[in-house]
Amino acid sequence: MSVNPVYVVIDLGSSTIRGLAASKLPDGSVSPIAIAEEPAEDDIRHGAVYNIDRVSEKIARIVKELDERLEEENLRTTSLYVGISTPSLRSEEEVINAEISSEGEEITDKHLDYIQKKIDELHYDRRTIITLTKPYYEVNGSIEESPKSLIASELVAHVSAITVKERVYESIRAVVEDRLKLKLAGIFASPLAEASLSLSDTQKELGCVFVDVGGGTTSIVIYLGGVFRRLRVLPFGGKNITSDLMDMQLSEEDAEEIKLNYAGATTNADREKTFVINDIDGVSERTIRVLDVNRYASARMKEIIANVVATVNHSGVLNRMEGGYVMVGGGLSLARTEDLLRSEVRNFSNYTQLLQYADKDNALSYEKEYRSALALAWTAGENCTEALRYTIEGLTAKDPATPEVEERVSPQAVAPEEPQRGVNSRKKKSARKENSGLFSIGNFRDFFNQFSSTEDELEAYDLDDQDREDDLDDL
Repeated sequence: MSVNPVYVVIDLGSSTIRGLAASKLPDGSVSPIAIAEEPAEDDIRHGAVYNIDRVSEKIARIVKELDERLEEENLRTTSLYVGISTPSLRSEEEVINAEISSEGEEITDKHLDYIQKKIDELHYDRRTIITLTKPYYEVNGSIEESPKSLIASELVAHVSAITVKERVYESIRAVVEDRLKLKLAGIFASPLAEASLSLSDTQKELGCVFVDVGGGTTSIVIYLGGVFRRLRVLPFGGKNITSDLMDMQLSEEDAEEIKLNYAGATTNADREKTFVINDIDGVSERTIRVLDVNRYASARMKEIIANVVATVNHSGVLNRMEGGYVMVGGGLSLARTEDLLRSEVRNFSNYTQLLQYADKDNALSYEKEYRSALALAWTAGENCTEALRYTIEGLTAKDPATPEVEERVSPQAVAPEEPQRGVNSRKKKSARKENSGLFSIGNFRDFFNQFSSTEDELEAYDLDDQDREDDLDDL
């Protein structure tokens, strides 16, 4: 039975909703326990909940599947972390100038407390702050990680508030807490969680853009000087190519299949190639040129990349990205995407170091589609499960004079499973369910007999048989 915290995360994607239950190894790396997924369909639009009831049903099925595996660890899910990537998700960059003498003075707790007070007061109309990045400081124009005790004539703090529209936050809360009756442990920005683990310290120092082209959104995370600078999410991705192809009088199903089988990011290949599909009447056939498909796909991919570059340029750091672009996501799966990227961006790579933060001996760590969920689990800090039922060890951890038989216990409070001394081995076989954590009346009598030496003490627990059986069933 697991005695470590277990983190349960839901990654809300525009194409797929994914769930992951994971623990962490002593070195902090994430070790997946179980994964599950459901198609998002139209219930998630551009990374945000659109149909609360249907999304609730899908996440309920995911949690049920994860719990079937967690039951082997005597655990069940009680709370969820949710990761999002929606156009309303963005960073709000704040600059806070501390009051300090222009002639120079020592930076003390007074200056840092002033900055923290200003950070605590941050508020944005109709937006919810889901996290605050760690501040970084400029002391006399130079970035300093720890400014305390330095002599300065200028102290500036930079902090980013990651915010989302209130209605987006509220829809997630409604799904988790109102519909599923679970605790919402937190909402994370999936792009930021993934980027923070995917980029090396050198890339972050030199300046690097992490880009995730998904189904309905394209996320952009910028690092420079070793610190996070900006997060933006664009409202288009691979699904837009499917929508574009539907202009060729195709159903959504046919357009998606054609995109996967024939579309390329450039028009310089398969120019004479054609293929045949059933026409919209369901009887006759229709011939389509691959060149026409590629024209749609190429135009959309160029638009996506152009908007990424424009976003970086708007941030004022376009010419300082010496670390280049790290491009990931299912939206980049078209043929010849690398050829297009070489012509449109300065330099790029598809490699990330995220696997360094995962359990390399666990096969689930290599599920490429779950990289974002792995990053969410690594970011999580609160245990998301509780014990299903008592074990002998859980009972012995309590005062036998005041047994609280209906109280649930956290996994940390449950001792390792091993034989309990003083319990008659013959009577143990009479337990109603082997290894279930439920015990026969005789076991309870023997258990308390270890600590009671008089008949009067035993009589305090000598309830009638039916009442005792009812109490056991309640467990």
